[in-house]
Amino acid sequence: MRLISTAMSSLLTAGTALGQAVEGAVKFADPGKAVSLPSSGASSMGQVTVALVIVLAVLFAAAWAMRQFKVFTRPGQGALEVVQGISLGPKERAVLIKVDGRRLLLGVAPGCVNLLVELPPDSSIEPAASATTPTTDINAPTFKALLKRSMGLS
Repeated sequence: MRLISTAMSSLLTAGTALGQAVEGAVKFADPGKAVSLPSSGASSMGQVTVALVIVLAVLFAAAWAMRQFKVFTRPGQGALEVVQGISLGPKERAVLIKVDGRRLLLGVAPGCVNLLVELPPDSSIEPAASATTPTTDINAPTFKALLKRSMGLS
């Protein structure tokens, strides 16, 4: 018990000594020491405007440079080309791709890609740009018929 009271009294004396030392120092948030900064609305508005113009100029220059040097454009003909795609549901798609002259119909779902059917290279399925022109061969299978057949619906 005597040990606890001795510890308490030493803590109190240390606290009062610390408090007296701090009073002699400059207070952290002393309202009397606050310095008001000169501010004029016109000069600060001008600085903000100049800074905004500089940032916008840098952004436009970067966009122009990326377009000129084709930084984010697709490369030319590669080994893989997406010919056509169609949505089958909210997250499911059927995609026709061309790989080294072979045409593959793929079923794409979240976390899953399945080969539905491999089409012959001279298939009547054309890209979306030329799909608006009617085909002359009436007996040629359509994309819809091939998809139904590969899914086992017909």
